[in-house]
Amino acid sequence: MNRLRIRALSERDIPFAMNLKNIAGWNQTERDWQDYLFFRS
Repeated sequence: MNRLRIRALSERDIPFAMNLKNIAGWNQTERDWQDYLFFRS
């Protein structure tokens, strides 16, 4: 059985996040994702 695994976003996930935001019509930039990672830590 496949299980959903949830983990914290990492810098290597930014390209995926950019693709997701394009599909969803969000307005984040790569810098926004990097800032999120910085403020999260």
